[in-house]
Amino acid sequence: MRTLFLALISIWLLSVTLIAQDGSVRCPNISVTGPPGPVVPGDIATYRVQVENSSNFQLQYRWSVSHGTIVSGQGKATVDIRQPNELVTVTVDMDGLPAGCPKTASETMIFDPGPQIVSLGVFRPSDGEFGRTRIQRISTSVTESPGAQLYILSGHVGGKASAKTIAKENEIIGLLEAAGLDRSQIALVGVNSDAEYIQFWLVPPGATPPRCRECEELEKRAADESHQPIRDPDFFTYERNISLKEESLRWNMLAKHLAQRDAVLHIIIRYWPGATPKLIKNNERQIYQYFQTHWPAVADRVKVITGPTDENSSITYRLAIPVSYGPYKALDKT
Repeated sequence: MRTLFLALISIWLLSVTLIAQDGSVRCPNISVTGPPGPVVPGDIATYRVQVENSSNFQLQYRWSVSHGTIVSGQGKATVDIRQPNELVTVTVDMDGLPAGCPKTASETMIFDPGPQIVSLGVFRPSDGEFGRTRIQRISTSVTESPGAQLYILSGHVGGKASAKTIAKENEIIGLLEAAGLDRSQIALVGVNSDAEYIQFWLVPPGATPPRCRECEELEKRAADESHQPIRDPDFFTYERNISLKEESLRWNMLAKHLAQRDAVLHIIIRYWPGATPKLIKNNERQIYQYFQTHWPAVADRVKVITGPTDENSSITYRLAIPVSYGPYKALDKT
Protein backbone atom coordinates (compact mmCIF):
# COMPACT_ATOMS: atom_id res chain seq x y z
CA MET A 1 0.00 0.00 0.00
CA ARG A 2 2.84 2.38 0.88
CA THR A 3 4.44 1.65 -2.50
CA LEU A 4 1.15 2.37 -4.31
CA PHE A 5 0.74 5.70 -2.46
CA LEU A 6 4.25 6.85 -3.36
CA ALA A 7 3.62 5.88 -6.97
CA LEU A 8 0.46 8.00 -7.08
CA ILE A 9 2.33 10.97 -5.63
CA SER A 10 5.03 10.56 -8.25
CA ILE A 11 2.44 10.46 -11.05
CA TRP A 12 0.78 13.67 -9.68
CA LEU A 13 4.08 15.53 -9.47
CA LEU A 14 4.95 14.37 -12.98
CA SER A 15 1.62 15.65 -14.27
CA VAL A 16 2.26 19.05 -12.66
CA THR A 17 5.70 19.13 -14.19
CA LEU A 18 4.29 18.20 -17.59
CA ILE A 19 1.67 20.97 -17.36
CA ALA A 20 4.39 23.47 -16.56
CA GLN A 21 6.45 22.23 -19.45
CA ASP A 22 3.42 22.69 -21.72
CA GLY A 23 3.46 26.40 -20.83
CA SER A 24 0.35 26.45 -18.66
CA VAL A 25 0.51 28.71 -15.59
CA ARG A 26 -1.93 28.84 -12.70
CA CYS A 27 -3.81 32.16 -12.67
CA PRO A 28 -2.79 34.36 -9.75
CA ASN A 29 -5.33 35.70 -7.27
CA ILE A 30 -5.94 39.42 -7.68
CA SER A 31 -7.85 41.84 -5.45
CA VAL A 32 -8.24 45.56 -4.75
CA THR A 33 -8.19 46.86 -1.19
CA GLY A 34 -9.22 50.32 -0.07
CA PRO A 35 -9.47 52.30 3.16
CA PRO A 36 -10.44 50.31 6.28
CA GLY A 37 -13.51 52.46 6.93
CA PRO A 38 -15.85 55.11 5.46
CA VAL A 39 -14.21 58.15 3.85
CA VAL A 40 -15.42 61.73 4.21
CA PRO A 41 -16.31 63.28 0.83
CA GLY A 42 -13.44 65.41 -0.45
CA ASP A 43 -10.78 63.42 1.41
CA ILE A 44 -8.15 61.29 -0.34
CA ALA A 45 -8.67 57.50 -0.29
CA THR A 46 -5.88 55.11 -1.26
CA TYR A 47 -6.50 51.86 -3.15
CA ARG A 48 -3.99 49.09 -3.88
CA VAL A 49 -4.15 46.10 -6.20
CA GLN A 50 -2.65 42.89 -4.85
CA VAL A 51 -1.50 40.25 -7.33
CA GLU A 52 -0.30 36.87 -6.16
CA ASN A 53 3.34 36.32 -7.16
CA SER A 54 3.34 39.71 -8.90
CA SER A 55 7.13 39.57 -9.30
CA ASN A 56 6.65 36.79 -11.86
CA PHE A 57 4.82 39.15 -14.25
CA GLN A 58 5.49 42.46 -15.98
CA LEU A 59 2.26 44.20 -15.11
CA GLN A 60 0.72 47.40 -16.41
CA TYR A 61 -2.19 49.04 -14.56
CA ARG A 62 -5.14 51.14 -15.75
CA TRP A 63 -7.37 52.56 -13.04
CA SER A 64 -10.89 53.92 -13.41
CA VAL A 65 -13.57 55.18 -11.00
CA SER A 66 -17.36 55.22 -11.21
CA HIS A 67 -17.43 58.64 -9.50
CA GLY A 68 -14.87 61.04 -8.10
CA THR A 69 -11.44 61.75 -9.56
CA ILE A 70 -8.06 60.04 -9.66
CA VAL A 71 -5.56 62.32 -7.92
CA SER A 72 -2.38 60.30 -8.45
CA GLY A 73 -1.04 56.81 -9.10
CA GLN A 74 -2.46 56.11 -12.55
CA GLY A 75 -0.35 53.33 -14.07
CA LYS A 76 0.89 52.12 -10.66
CA ALA A 77 -0.19 49.42 -8.22
CA THR A 78 -1.45 52.07 -5.75
CA VAL A 79 -3.84 54.91 -6.65
CA ASP A 80 -5.23 57.91 -4.74
CA ILE A 81 -8.88 58.87 -5.26
CA ARG A 82 -10.69 61.99 -4.10
CA GLN A 83 -13.80 60.61 -2.44
CA PRO A 84 -17.06 61.87 -3.99
CA ASN A 85 -20.27 62.45 -2.08
CA GLU A 86 -21.61 59.04 -3.10
CA LEU A 87 -20.62 55.40 -3.43
CA VAL A 88 -17.56 54.88 -5.59
CA THR A 89 -16.31 51.75 -7.34
CA VAL A 90 -12.59 51.68 -8.09
CA THR A 91 -11.53 49.30 -10.88
CA VAL A 92 -8.12 48.26 -12.18
CA ASP A 93 -7.45 46.58 -15.54
CA MET A 94 -4.08 44.91 -15.97
CA ASP A 95 -1.92 43.83 -18.87
CA GLY A 96 0.84 41.24 -18.45
CA LEU A 97 -1.08 38.36 -16.88
CA PRO A 98 -1.21 34.94 -18.58
CA ALA A 99 -3.71 34.55 -21.39
CA GLY A 100 -7.11 33.44 -20.15
CA CYS A 101 -6.58 34.74 -16.63
CA PRO A 102 -8.87 37.39 -15.07
CA LYS A 103 -7.35 40.84 -15.57
CA THR A 104 -9.82 43.05 -13.72
CA ALA A 105 -10.54 43.64 -10.05
CA SER A 106 -12.57 46.29 -8.23
CA GLU A 107 -13.60 47.56 -4.83
CA THR A 108 -16.68 49.58 -3.83
CA MET A 109 -16.26 52.00 -0.94
CA ILE A 110 -19.01 53.55 1.17
CA PHE A 111 -18.71 57.17 2.23
CA ASP A 112 -19.41 59.21 5.32
CA PRO A 113 -21.45 62.24 4.26
CA GLY A 114 -20.95 63.93 7.61
CA PRO A 115 -23.21 66.81 8.70
CA GLN A 116 -25.47 68.07 5.93
CA ILE A 117 -26.81 71.54 5.22
CA VAL A 118 -30.58 72.06 5.22
CA SER A 119 -32.55 74.43 2.98
CA LEU A 120 -34.80 76.78 4.94
CA GLY A 121 -36.48 78.25 1.90
CA VAL A 122 -36.03 80.90 -0.78
CA PHE A 123 -37.43 84.41 -1.18
CA ARG A 124 -38.00 86.12 -4.53
CA PRO A 125 -39.13 89.71 -5.16
CA SER A 126 -42.39 88.39 -6.64
CA ASP A 127 -43.21 86.86 -3.22
CA GLY A 128 -44.07 90.31 -1.86
CA GLU A 129 -43.34 91.06 1.80
CA PHE A 130 -41.02 88.82 3.79
CA GLY A 131 -43.37 87.72 6.57
CA ARG A 132 -42.44 87.63 10.24
CA THR A 133 -43.75 84.07 10.47
CA ARG A 134 -41.10 82.94 8.01
CA ILE A 135 -38.43 84.91 9.87
CA GLN A 136 -39.41 83.28 13.16
CA ARG A 137 -39.33 79.79 11.61
CA ILE A 138 -35.82 80.38 10.23
CA SER A 139 -34.60 81.83 13.53
CA THR A 140 -36.01 78.90 15.50
CA SER A 141 -34.34 76.36 13.18
CA VAL A 142 -30.96 77.99 13.82
CA THR A 143 -31.31 78.39 17.59
CA GLU A 144 -32.47 74.78 17.98
CA SER A 145 -29.28 73.55 16.25
CA PRO A 146 -26.38 74.24 18.67
CA GLY A 147 -23.38 75.73 16.91
CA ALA A 148 -25.19 76.03 13.56
CA GLN A 149 -24.90 79.05 11.30
CA LEU A 150 -27.38 80.61 8.91
CA TYR A 151 -26.04 81.12 5.38
CA ILE A 152 -27.91 83.52 3.13
CA LEU A 153 -27.15 83.35 -0.59
CA SER A 154 -28.34 86.50 -2.34
CA GLY A 155 -28.55 86.53 -6.13
CA HIS A 156 -26.98 89.63 -7.66
CA VAL A 157 -27.93 90.10 -11.31
CA GLY A 158 -24.80 90.41 -13.39
CA GLY A 159 -22.71 90.17 -10.24
CA LYS A 160 -23.85 93.56 -8.96
CA ALA A 161 -26.47 94.09 -6.26
CA SER A 162 -29.16 96.66 -6.99
CA ALA A 163 -30.14 99.22 -4.37
CA LYS A 164 -33.42 97.36 -3.90
CA THR A 165 -31.58 94.07 -3.28
CA ILE A 166 -29.24 95.67 -0.75
CA ALA A 167 -32.19 97.20 1.06
CA LYS A 168 -33.98 93.84 1.19
CA GLU A 169 -30.83 92.09 2.51
CA ASN A 170 -30.48 94.67 5.30
CA GLU A 171 -34.18 94.38 6.12
CA ILE A 172 -34.02 90.60 6.43
CA ILE A 173 -30.89 90.66 8.60
CA GLY A 174 -32.55 93.23 10.87
CA LEU A 175 -35.64 91.03 11.20
CA LEU A 176 -33.49 87.96 11.99
CA GLU A 177 -31.63 89.87 14.71
CA ALA A 178 -34.93 91.07 16.14
CA ALA A 179 -36.10 87.43 16.19
CA GLY A 180 -33.17 86.50 18.44
CA LEU A 181 -30.26 85.63 16.13
CA ASP A 182 -26.85 87.17 16.76
CA ARG A 183 -25.20 88.80 13.74
CA SER A 184 -22.26 86.42 14.13
CA GLN A 185 -24.62 83.53 13.39
CA ILE A 186 -25.55 85.00 9.99
CA ALA A 187 -23.36 84.81 6.88
CA LEU A 188 -24.57 86.83 3.89
CA VAL A 189 -22.98 85.82 0.58
CA GLY A 190 -23.66 87.62 -2.71
CA VAL A 191 -23.59 85.33 -5.76
CA ASN A 192 -23.58 86.13 -9.45
CA SER A 193 -26.98 85.27 -10.85
CA ASP A 194 -29.37 85.92 -13.70
CA ALA A 195 -32.24 86.66 -11.28
CA GLU A 196 -32.72 88.22 -7.85
CA TYR A 197 -33.47 85.79 -5.01
CA ILE A 198 -32.44 85.08 -1.42
CA GLN A 199 -31.81 81.50 -0.24
CA PHE A 200 -31.59 80.47 3.41
CA TRP A 201 -29.45 77.52 4.53
CA LEU A 202 -28.91 75.95 7.94
CA VAL A 203 -25.25 74.88 8.24
CA PRO A 204 -24.51 72.56 11.21
CA PRO A 205 -20.98 72.43 12.68
CA GLY A 206 -18.66 70.55 10.34
CA ALA A 207 -20.95 70.87 7.31
CA THR A 208 -19.74 72.34 4.04
CA PRO A 209 -21.29 75.79 3.39
CA PRO A 210 -23.74 75.99 0.48
CA ARG A 211 -22.51 76.72 -3.03
CA CYS A 212 -24.36 78.05 -6.04
CA ARG A 213 -22.82 75.94 -8.82
CA GLU A 214 -24.94 77.62 -11.49
CA CYS A 215 -23.69 80.98 -10.24
CA GLU A 216 -20.08 79.77 -10.40
CA GLU A 217 -20.63 78.68 -13.99
CA LEU A 218 -22.08 82.11 -14.83
CA GLU A 219 -19.03 83.73 -13.21
CA LYS A 220 -16.72 81.57 -15.32
CA ARG A 221 -18.59 82.42 -18.52
CA ALA A 222 -18.48 86.13 -17.74
CA ALA A 223 -14.77 85.96 -16.92
CA ASP A 224 -14.00 84.07 -20.13
CA GLU A 225 -15.90 86.56 -22.25
CA SER A 226 -14.44 89.61 -20.50
CA HIS A 227 -10.96 88.53 -21.65
CA GLN A 228 -11.90 88.61 -25.32
CA PRO A 229 -9.79 91.29 -27.03
CA ILE A 230 -11.27 94.53 -28.31
CA ARG A 231 -9.33 96.20 -31.11
CA ASP A 232 -9.23 100.01 -31.32
CA PRO A 233 -10.96 101.27 -33.35
CA ASP A 234 -13.33 98.41 -34.12
CA PHE A 235 -16.39 96.45 -33.05
CA PHE A 236 -16.89 93.07 -31.57
CA THR A 237 -19.97 90.95 -32.08
CA TYR A 238 -21.75 88.19 -30.22
CA GLU A 239 -24.65 86.34 -31.75
CA ARG A 240 -26.69 84.06 -29.56
CA ASN A 241 -30.12 82.48 -29.90
CA ILE A 242 -30.96 82.81 -26.21
CA SER A 243 -33.35 84.87 -24.12
CA LEU A 244 -32.80 88.42 -22.89
CA LYS A 245 -32.88 87.16 -19.30
CA GLU A 246 -29.78 85.07 -20.00
CA GLU A 247 -27.99 88.08 -21.50
CA SER A 248 -27.61 90.02 -18.24
CA LEU A 249 -24.07 88.74 -17.63
CA ARG A 250 -23.00 89.91 -21.06
CA TRP A 251 -24.59 93.31 -20.46
CA ASN A 252 -22.58 93.57 -17.26
CA MET A 253 -19.34 92.75 -19.05
CA LEU A 254 -20.09 95.21 -21.88
CA ALA A 255 -20.93 97.95 -19.41
CA LYS A 256 -17.51 97.48 -17.79
CA HIS A 257 -15.90 98.03 -21.19
CA LEU A 258 -17.99 101.15 -21.73
CA ALA A 259 -16.98 102.50 -18.32
CA GLN A 260 -13.29 102.04 -19.17
CA ARG A 261 -13.28 103.74 -22.55
CA ASP A 262 -14.97 106.37 -24.70
CA ALA A 263 -17.33 104.22 -26.76
CA VAL A 264 -20.95 103.53 -27.59
CA LEU A 265 -22.74 100.21 -27.53
CA HIS A 266 -25.28 99.19 -30.15
CA ILE A 267 -27.45 96.20 -29.32
CA ILE A 268 -29.03 94.90 -32.52
CA ILE A 269 -31.92 92.49 -32.07
CA ARG A 270 -33.21 90.47 -35.00
CA TYR A 271 -36.66 89.09 -34.24
CA TRP A 272 -38.44 86.15 -35.79
CA PRO A 273 -41.20 86.99 -38.30
CA GLY A 274 -44.40 87.70 -36.46
CA ALA A 275 -42.83 89.27 -33.35
CA THR A 276 -45.36 91.79 -32.03
CA PRO A 277 -44.58 95.50 -31.52
CA LYS A 278 -45.48 95.03 -27.84
CA LEU A 279 -42.81 92.35 -27.43
CA ILE A 280 -40.19 94.48 -29.19
CA LYS A 281 -41.03 97.50 -27.04
CA ASN A 282 -40.93 95.41 -23.86
CA ASN A 283 -37.48 94.02 -24.72
CA GLU A 284 -36.12 97.51 -25.36
CA ARG A 285 -37.52 98.62 -22.01
CA GLN A 286 -35.86 95.69 -20.20
CA ILE A 287 -32.46 96.47 -21.69
CA TYR A 288 -32.56 100.20 -21.03
CA GLN A 289 -33.86 99.58 -17.52
CA TYR A 290 -30.99 97.19 -16.76
CA PHE A 291 -28.31 99.70 -17.76
CA GLN A 292 -30.08 102.60 -16.04
CA THR A 293 -30.38 100.57 -12.81
CA HIS A 294 -27.00 98.86 -12.71
CA TRP A 295 -24.78 101.12 -14.84
CA PRO A 296 -26.31 104.62 -14.88
CA ALA A 297 -22.96 106.23 -15.81
CA VAL A 298 -22.94 104.52 -19.24
CA ALA A 299 -26.69 104.10 -19.85
CA ASP A 300 -26.85 107.09 -22.21
CA ARG A 301 -24.29 105.42 -24.49
CA VAL A 302 -26.40 102.30 -25.09
CA LYS A 303 -28.73 102.14 -28.07
CA VAL A 304 -31.10 99.28 -28.88
CA ILE A 305 -31.74 98.74 -32.60
CA THR A 306 -34.32 96.46 -34.20
CA GLY A 307 -32.68 94.65 -37.12
CA PRO A 308 -34.16 92.68 -40.01
CA THR A 309 -36.24 89.63 -39.15
CA ASP A 310 -34.43 86.35 -38.56
CA GLU A 311 -36.04 82.92 -38.40
CA ASN A 312 -33.80 81.93 -35.49
CA SER A 313 -33.73 85.34 -33.75
CA SER A 314 -30.39 86.70 -32.55
CA ILE A 315 -28.71 89.49 -30.62
CA THR A 316 -25.61 91.25 -31.93
CA TYR A 317 -23.45 93.56 -29.80
CA ARG A 318 -21.24 96.16 -31.42
CA LEU A 319 -18.91 98.38 -29.49
CA ALA A 320 -18.02 101.44 -31.58
CA ILE A 321 -14.85 103.30 -30.61
CA PRO A 322 -13.98 106.85 -31.77
CA VAL A 323 -11.10 107.21 -34.21
CA SER A 324 -8.48 109.68 -32.91
CA TYR A 325 -11.10 111.31 -30.71
CA GLY A 326 -13.14 112.12 -33.77
CA PRO A 327 -16.64 110.97 -34.70
CA TYR A 328 -17.66 107.45 -33.78
CA LYS A 329 -16.92 104.89 -36.45
CA ALA A 330 -20.11 104.20 -38.38
CA LEU A 331 -21.82 100.91 -37.73
CA ASP A 332 -22.54 98.42 -40.49
CA LYS A 333 -26.00 98.55 -41.96
CA THR A 334 -28.25 96.02 -40.26
